[in-house]
Amino acid sequence: MEFTPDGTELLVGQRDGKIQVIEPTSGKYKKLTQPLKVSEEKSPAIKHLVVSEDGAYFATSDAHRGVCLFKKDHVIGQADKEKEWIFNGKILSHEIEITGLSFGQSLDENDQVLHRLFSIGADRRCFEYNIKEAKLHVSLPVLKCFDIELEAKPTACIWYPQLEFKEGLILTANDEYKMKLWNPTLPNSRRTCLGPTYGGEIVKLKLLNV
Repeated sequence: MEFTPDGTELLVGQRDGKIQVIEPTSGKYKKLTQPLKVSEEKSPAIKHLVVSEDGAYFATSDAHRGVCLFKKDHVIGQADKEKEWIFNGKILSHEIEITGLSFGQSLDENDQVLHRLFSIGADRRCFEYNIKEAKLHVSLPVLKCFDIELEAKPTACIWYPQLEFKEGLILTANDEYKMKLWNPTLPNSRRTCLGPTYGGEIVKLKLLNV
């Protein structure tokens, strides 16, 4: 489950691959023009669901290694009506299970906000997807891919807030209790440190805007 940044919607991923949109004030499901689901066939369970910082997109990963992108936009042919969540592309990128999914934001050469989407998996790889070139009901292109581990299994990832570094970084955790900072643009590792070694490996990271 994830709230949109403005708190007006609660997105809930289900075992049958469907996504429900709940109005938090009433607790009722929203009626959508098009049902939200990650597959037209028998849908796999949704494992991760993340929302972009500005609430323009949300993405999911499922038990069949699929990464799906959804966009807040007008339904085709209904430009006069309120914007809804619509399916915006899907890809099977990882060879084995996906263990982390995260949105990021940076500026392009024209100082415009650039949405970025990343996934990590038990295949020890990180994928970045080309959100700008995602095609409705067609595909979600891969922008780049790089290895993030040699032996350890990545378990979680999150876009790192720009506090110490001016560059866009992604933070990953693995099953050896280590945490690493990566510059996905180059790509290279910026820092490795030991994380908490009690309570089991980190499988979820959440940024708290205090």
